[in-house]
Amino acid sequence: MKRSTPFKLDVFLPFKLNTTADLISRDFAEIYTSKHKLSRSQWRILVTLNEHGQLTAKQVCDLTYMEKVMVSRAVKELVRRKLVKRKLNKNDKRSMFLELTVNGNKAIQQLIPAVKEWQTLTKKKLGAKNYNTLIQLLDAVKSRYDE
Repeated sequence: MKRSTPFKLDVFLPFKLNTTADLISRDFAEIYTSKHKLSRSQWRILVTLNEHGQLTAKQVCDLTYMEKVMVSRAVKELVRRKLVKRKLNKNDKRSMFLELTVNGNKAIQQLIPAVKEWQTLTKKKLGAKNYNTLIQLLDAVKSRYDE
């Protein structure tokens, strides 16, 4: 059988980005899973609400690039665990605002020092110049695809 044109998966950008992101995410997940038993989606929602304040689920989807179903499931669990609360959007009765509860805020405040430490260690491993260049390159790639 004749071999097809060679193709190297390990230098294909989507594969490289995805596998690298997965490895980094697994390493980082130790921080929010060990003490707070949060999923990746739950962590992203909490930190997004911490950064931006009150948001609708649609706004969370837009800011985190997460699918609506994924956000909905994670929010449901965060509400059940009393880390997030829903408030009626008076301007649009079809949507609800999401915001951190006191417990949600405490959880984030407990996590932030460990997150910053993880980021500092990662920066050290790569070297500050490489880290900053990587962030700039990823921003450039992302901006190419943002709508």
